[in-house]
Amino acid sequence: MPAKKYVVNKLEPEERETLLALTGKGRVSARKMKRAPILLKADEGWKDEAIIRALNIRQQCEPKSVLTARRLR
Repeated sequence: MPAKKYVVNKLEPEERETLLALTGKGRVSARKMKRAPILLKADEGWKDEAIIRALNIRQQCEPKSVLTARRLR
């Protein structure tokens, strides 16, 4: 896995609430649905490899998915 380019600093309570709300909704874009749990786990201090395994992110896009989600926060 490449070196970390983006680090999720502690999310604000409002940001966490927004992400939690996104994961509970039934009608939200696939991109948001995929990135919200990544950011929540990163905020909890999970390592990228653990996030990839826990969320079953496809192997060919694993680093890109996590890094993109971290960057777009």
